[in-house]
Amino acid sequence: MKKKEVIEFIEAGKNNLFASIRGTKLVYAIHRNMAKLSSLYESIKKMGEPGEEFKPYLKAQWELFEKYGEKLPSGQLKVISVDGKFDVTIPTKNQKQYAAADKAMKEEFEEVILKYNQFNKKYDEFIQTDIETEDQERIHMVKYDDLPDNLTFRQLETLNFMISE
Repeated sequence: MKKKEVIEFIEAGKNNLFASIRGTKLVYAIHRNMAKLSSLYESIKKMGEPGEEFKPYLKAQWELFEKYGEKLPSGQLKVISVDGKFDVTIPTKNQKQYAAADKAMKEEFEEVILKYNQFNKKYDEFIQTDIETEDQERIHMVKYDDLPDNLTFRQLETLNFMISE
């Protein structure tokens, strides 16, 4: 099991991906694995948190998103989360202004951005590595025959690490 799968599993649970699942054996295994993998998840996520040196750049980037990004009817920034990363849409009417402000910000933080990108690349490589053997051995498995028939593709894909043939 990869560290990335731990992140996907715990975040799927937090986002209620498993709420519709029925079947005592599978629900029990999910519950056990959420408990067993939570501390590992926290330590993996902590490794991906940017240090203090990146915070001024990230703050400046966020301020640009808030100023030029698409807003919800409530006035809040519309943020779409995909695989633990966020995306903000810049409306066509704001794109020229955003591009100019973004260019100026990138020039100001050029060295920091380079280090930040290197940090992210190392973290992405880190989460592609396998978890420790003792963590792997703690995973509560469920037999394929014990799975309910109504699992969605996303649910099955996320739970695949804990399914035995």
